[in-house]
Amino acid sequence: MLAERRGELLSIDVAEVLHELKEEDPEDRELALHEALLELARLGHEERGLRALADPEAIPALLGELARDDDIPSLEALASLAVSAKVSAEIRSSALFHRGIVLAISNTPEEAAEAVREALRLDTGQVARWLALLVELAPRNPEVLPLARELSGDES
Repeated sequence: MLAERRGELLSIDVAEVLHELKEEDPEDRELALHEALLELARLGHEERGLRALADPEAIPALLGELARDDDIPSLEALASLAVSAKVSAEIRSSALFHRGIVLAISNTPEEAAEAVREALRLDTGQVARWLALLVELAPRNPEVLPLARELSGDES
């Protein structure tokens, strides 16, 4: 449907309607998923969104690529898609961690820390990989450094 009705689906009118519907029911995961997929299409990354839906195991790698590319709008959309999709706790955890990166870079450190804590509640097995990613991102995005403290459990 995206291919046949691309212009209409990616219009500002559709985005506004989706936004209004989401405000009415912020817990509607299907709506959030579709909104995120359309946002990825607007950003030119619908293939990543469709791949994530077809192969959820690819989501952590896709998120990591977008983070390394400093493509924050696409990272935010893909993380939202993954959080909204029916995926394993491990995949959801990775999406929440990457959402934390987006929130940190967007200067909302408290929300970023909460996203990382939620990711850790779901899965602690990815901490080493996440710390390595933060080390890669920190020179360009020092706002992510406090997330390392969250991952290490350091409260100081």
